[in-house]
Amino acid sequence: EIKFRAWNKNEDCFFYWNTSFAFGGIGKVWGEIEQFTGMYDKNGKEIYEGDICKVDDGDNIYEVIFYMGGFRLAVLPRKIRVYDIGSGLLKNIEVIETTYNVLDTAKQDAERKSEELANNGI
Repeated sequence: EIKFRAWNKNEDCFFYWNTSFAFGGIGKVWGEIEQFTGMYDKNGKEIYEGDICKVDDGDNIYEVIFYMGGFRLAVLPRKIRVYDIGSGLLKNIEVIETTYNVLDTAKQDAERKSEELANNGI
């Protein structure tokens, strides 16, 4: 099933639709359009492009991106390492935030951790 969502800046909420819905007005009221990946996290929540996730691989935080023809998990904050979202490498994906919720906190924490590692020569 092909589904999408976009953030309504005026109402502070997501609007969801499928391909049978004609959509317009991007930019002024609506944020970026994000596509459903077709996958669910370990709690049964739909995973969308732009979601912030964690997996059972340690302390990394990931953002769901569309890259090279498929959905991937990019390690935040720099997105240098990218993994196929459907690969067996990343088990038990959990959506922890969406693009427009407390995303800034997750990104700030990841950036702070990255800076600490860089300052320590790691």
